[in-house]
Amino acid sequence: MYKENKYTKWYYNIIQKSKSRKLTGYSESHHIIPRSLGGSDNEENRAALTAKEHFLVHLLLTKMLEGESRVKMLYAFSMMRYVENPNQERKKISSKLFEKTKNETSNARREMAKGNKNPFYGKKHDSETITIMKKKRKERYESGFIEGMMGKKHSDEAKKKVSDGVKEHFESLSKEERSKIYSTPKNKYKTCEKCEKEINPSNFEKHVLKCVHGKSKVWFHNPNTNHSLFSYKDEAPAGYIRGRGKLSKNKK
Repeated sequence: MYKENKYTKWYYNIIQKSKSRKLTGYSESHHIIPRSLGGSDNEENRAALTAKEHFLVHLLLTKMLEGESRVKMLYAFSMMRYVENPNQERKKISSKLFEKTKNETSNARREMAKGNKNPFYGKKHDSETITIMKKKRKERYESGFIEGMMGKKHSDEAKKKVSDGVKEHFESLSKEERSKIYSTPKNKYKTCEKCEKEINPSNFEKHVLKCVHGKSKVWFHNPNTNHSLFSYKDEAPAGYIRGRGKLSKNKK
């Protein structure tokens, strides 16, 4: 399980030392093989350590493992520093070690959430869940709770940075690379039961509403608030009129 390196040797030296003594003062119980990695609660898998030793072995564990196991140990080490425990002492650490472990934890979690490692990979919220999420977000906003960019707008400088970054990224890719990375594979296309056309999944719902149910979305805007929205022709909110408002004026 553990990598064969100096940190593993140091780890077992501390464990062996704890097994050959009897602490009379303050001590903390440590799982030699952590429970999150399959370790048992048996006495054989426990070691009585001082607060300093307990802190050190958890730091060593972050250097003895790889992949998901290492992420778990980084998280456990973070808990030893941040979460108060009335039964255990908390050790102070240097700002350098604090920054290093913080960055390592963030990077490891990011890597473990990429692609098919992400538990939500290949999945999609159903329409009912999306409706509930939108409703709760609106309720939080109306209650005065602000999160992310709610009620805010990016500055022109921020917009330019994003635009330049996207442009630079795409220019660095060849046409074949862009097609390979961003195009939806044909085997993921969906077939419309009415017209039997193969439709990109991102446009499938919109196509079905128009093709099967005869409904389509158009732009509306509120001349009083200058707010625009994309809605069905017969479902525009009160105060909204057909068109894109400021956007259509800017084009003229």
